[in-house]
Parts: sequence; C-alpha cells; structure tokens
Amino acid sequence: MRRKRYDWTPEKDSLLREKYTAKRGAVSLLARALGVENHVVMSRLIRLGLCRPAKGAERRPWTGEENRLLSEYAGVKSTRWIAKKLGRSIGSIARQMERQGLRRAVREGYTQAGLQRCFGASHATIRTWWEKGQLRVRQDASAWRVDEAEVRRFIKANPTTFRLDKVDQLWFMDLMFGLDTSGAA
Repeated sequence: MRRKRYDWTPEKDSLLREKYTAKRGAVSLLARALGVENHVVMSRLIRLGLCRPAKGAERRPWTGEENRLLSEYAGVKSTRWIAKKLGRSIGSIARQMERQGLRRAVREGYTQAGLQRCFGASHATIRTWWEKGQLRVRQDASAWRVDEAEVRRFIKANPTTFRLDKVDQLWFMDLMFGLDTSGAA
C-alpha cells in the first residue's frame, strides 16, 4: 500500500511554527486542525527542526550480516523472534522484509486453516482434535502450528477420525509416502 503524500504550504508551516508547543496533546490538536494524522504533523515538526525524533528513533542502516540473517530466518521464524534476535523493532523487520521481497508468514508446519484445507475438515473439527489432545500443537508468537511429523503421527494414531474422501489426496500421498505429486517426471 502506498503512503498518502501530504502537501505542506508555507502557510501551514507558519501555523506549526506559531502554535506548536512541547506540551502534551499539542501535536494532536494541530493534526485535528489540519485534518491529518498525528504522525504527519510530527514528521513535519522534525523536518522543520521544531522538535527532535524520539530517543532511538534515528534510523540505523542495515548491515550485510543483518540482511543475510533476515533472509535466512524469513518464513522460518516469527517476525517478533527475528526482531529480538537482531535488536530491531518489529516494524523495522517488516519494512526490510518488504523491501527485500521476503514473505513474513512462517512456512514451517501447518496452521489451523492449512489443516482445514488438507483434511477437508471444518475449523471446529480441527479444534476438537486439538482440544482432545489427539493433535499436538505448538505456539509461535500469536498463532499455533502443527509440525509435519505430528500430522503424520496423528494420521497413524487416528486413521478413522477423519474422512479419507475429504482429504486433499495429493497432499496426503506426499505427506505419508513421500511421493512426488508435483507431476514432474
């Protein structure tokens, strides 16, 4: 999504110079008066030299090693985990991943929605398997995931719990038998 650009005029800059004080709520009042969001006013105040960025807000350039680690962990570890590992904010990690064209979604294991598609089962059914302890899940940041080995274990231990005619057959054969179902010879 592209950011909306705000055009500043000398009159608006003059208003900021006259009305801005370092008191709490001043930025919100100016933003409301100009019909923009707080961050737009704050950015302009910084650019005009009327205030300084918050401590630690200075942008630190990305090193080659950080970019290498980001590429290595993207899609394997959560954004939160990567941010902690590199000592950066989650927003900084997300923006750099976007710049590099990296996926933020963790690709390791299955989400509940993924299992629904693979088993041809409802959300409630998958959740019931989990709540009964038939399917062991692991927490990853804000979501849970099920490892491939755990899905195989579940299938072997509970062969009559799911309907085979509803299962994604190519996925099932690949998971259980390691067959190349891509259609490539």
